[in-house]
Amino acid sequence: MKRYYLAIIVIAYIMLGCTKVENSQKVGYLITPSKNDIYYKCGNKEAILNRDGKFSCASFPVAFYLDGNEMGVINSLHKDGFVFPQDMENITIASR
Repeated sequence: MKRYYLAIIVIAYIMLGCTKVENSQKVGYLITPSKNDIYYKCGNKEAILNRDGKFSCASFPVAFYLDGNEMGVINSLHKDGFVFPQDMENITIASR
């Protein structure tokens, strides 16, 4: 009887290990001289970058905006999580 319970516990432990839930949030950092008033959109989410340029999204693409104008879009994230302006597609540089 003890072996039966031990077998059930071992099988349950193995099954729990196979149902790993991964964090679906991708976290990155936009590297720009100024982070003021830059916000981003991804999926249904729209948020402002924090003072470190940090953003988090569950899916791509991620679009960045300054003063209501799209700065650029990323479709993937480097392993280090840093996003530079040259990494963006459709980059728009506004003349001021």
